[in-house]
Amino acid sequence: MLYFFGDSYTFGHGLEDCLLADNLPPLTPSRLGWVHVCASLLGLEYENRSMPGASNQFIFHTLRQVKPTSDDIVVIQFTNAHRDFVINEHNVIEHMGPWRCDERWISYASMTSIMDLERKNMLAIEHMVLWLAHRKVPFICFANNSMPLADHLFVDNETST
Repeated sequence: MLYFFGDSYTFGHGLEDCLLADNLPPLTPSRLGWVHVCASLLGLEYENRSMPGASNQFIFHTLRQVKPTSDDIVVIQFTNAHRDFVINEHNVIEHMGPWRCDERWISYASMTSIMDLERKNMLAIEHMVLWLAHRKVPFICFANNSMPLADHLFVDNETST
């Protein structure tokens, strides 16, 4: 299986089949985006586990739930460092980011510095890479344009063939 993880870019939000009223994303990823094209060109079955607004911490959380094996291939699009997620008092995941203008985000942002978010992002990225390498899962990772690592491409040469 080919697994994709990322944010709205990998989800395909904004494409013709992936846009609801008020610019909200639907519950299922686009079939018109780069993920579908990539899997089709490779002739592989795939799952797009991306989520609009996802943080790198949430991507790692989702990756650990999927539990890919050495028979799978994982593609991760790292996202903006100014995002996070919390599991609230009702055990529901809330994505935190500057697009939110509600009290929850304002409260969260007032307690979190940019340096802290960047540190948490780097730890999440390092943990993802180590977690996949330890399990011998072939993977490729790249960063979107709004991340300090945007000029870097991470490929696990030990497990990739």
